[in-house]
Amino acid sequence: MGTPNSQVFLLNTRTPWDEPPRARHQLAHALAEKGKVVFVAANSYGRPGLRTIEATRDLTVVVPSWPMHHRRRYRLPLANELYQRWLFPKLARQFRTRFVLNFDHTATHLFSYFADVSYYCNDYHIRNYGSEAVRSYFERSEKTVAGLARSCIATCAYLRDRLSQWNPRSVEVRLGAPEISEAPVRRFAKEEVIRVALVDFLSTKKTSFEILERLSSDPRLRVTAYGPTTPEAKERLRALPGVEWRGVLAGDELRRALAQSDVGIAPYGSDDDNPGRTPNKLWHYLAAGLPCVTTDIPGIREWKFKDGLVYRASGRAAFHEQVLRAHAEDSPEKALRRYQYSQQNTWGVRADEIVRFLEGSG
Repeated sequence: MGTPNSQVFLLNTRTPWDEPPRARHQLAHALAEKGKVVFVAANSYGRPGLRTIEATRDLTVVVPSWPMHHRRRYRLPLANELYQRWLFPKLARQFRTRFVLNFDHTATHLFSYFADVSYYCNDYHIRNYGSEAVRSYFERSEKTVAGLARSCIATCAYLRDRLSQWNPRSVEVRLGAPEISEAPVRRFAKEEVIRVALVDFLSTKKTSFEILERLSSDPRLRVTAYGPTTPEAKERLRALPGVEWRGVLAGDELRRALAQSDVGIAPYGSDDDNPGRTPNKLWHYLAAGLPCVTTDIPGIREWKFKDGLVYRASGRAAFHEQVLRAHAEDSPEKALRRYQYSQQNTWGVRADEIVRFLEGSG
């Protein structure tokens, strides 16, 4: 695949390809409009080997297999080092690349086999995953990965500033919206029930069930949740009479569901210890023309939005009030402005920003 002069992007991730689309999947599709893309997914469990999937004409997915589950493997320094020393030379021999975007904060051996590597960081990875030893390993690894990278790309100012201490060529490029050719058609009849959409990976730690309980207690509101969920979160959802869980929706199916909604929400929990988090769902809501109500999390605190696009709140009572306010203030004109704003900030736009940065960061 590829020639020495072709524009080939290799995205090294620790994310399964077949899970609900996340930032790295969306960026991969956007970059495939610019050139050839190789998406290296998290390993499956099995004998060592590589399986390739032609997702589109210009997007190849590589799924390694390895005799250890990827969620355990990347937390164990020796196992992770053996895996990298096995995988990366195979990739270097098989694919000729122009740019490498590395999403894995533990991939310290990537630089031994690829020349033009940039670190893409959309999360605060240095959290305590069960032990101080894991946290310490992640801290050392990310410092090495950021320091050796040609440049670093972060999705919020907090992450950019963190990476800048190890690499001065660090820049903020925010997440993007889905590209939609026409403004969505939404209903604006002020019915008795306000339909609230929640697109999320639902968990009892990241999602504020206190906020959901407050919304569920209001008979004027009906919350519909879309996305994967942990078993604990599913049990708590079942106890909320005003909340319905619809499972995983994506693409046109998700867009049709959002078009039938009135307000989109991003209720993050107070126990969430991720200051680098930014809500991908915010861009889905805006692209659907929906007002977004979000917890005022650190990652977006400095972001500026025009009136009527995004409503922020701290605390469950304020969040509830903002949902009612967002619905009361909504209008076809504001819905169009949200859609237009989202299309000025699509993943295609972000991919152009990243390519320009990569080409100028040498």
